[in-house]
Amino acid sequence: LVHAEVVGVDATGRRVLLRNRPPIAFDVLSINTGSTPTPLPDAPVLPSLTPVKPIDGFCARWDAITARVVESPSASCLVVVGGGAGGVELALSMQARLRRELEARGRPVSQLRVSLVSRAAELMPQHSDGVRAIFRRILDERGVELLLNAAVVKATADELTLSTGDVLCYDEA
Repeated sequence: LVHAEVVGVDATGRRVLLRNRPPIAFDVLSINTGSTPTPLPDAPVLPSLTPVKPIDGFCARWDAITARVVESPSASCLVVVGGGAGGVELALSMQARLRRELEARGRPVSQLRVSLVSRAAELMPQHSDGVRAIFRRILDERGVELLLNAAVVKATADELTLSTGDVLCYDEA
């Protein structure tokens, strides 16, 4: 792992140019740009809303989310907003981890509800029909509620109002 700022890519020489470090040769290159979305100007700052990016902030909050869910005596509702590959991966990963933690404490996994909300008409719209079908099946098998064509238009500490008019109660989003 090289954690450094990329200042250029020499495609002909197949090298990544780094600030204050020697270049690194590559055969295949994949770059995490570390993008951070700009929050909406009127978006509320609520302890129950956790942005995934930047990832450092999310990692710190994930431990607290996990502790709250597994220590809660009642059911917990987790919502992931975004139906692209990242949102699907996050919903399935979070559900798997939280289920393991609940089982380890002798708690029923039925106390965890996970929903995936997307403003897109299709799950993972940049992927093929076959890939979408596979992940729709997996989400269904795992009991993840899928809400498509539903943008989040308002958030309070425990409710998300969707563009469909539906109100989704949640503990963590």
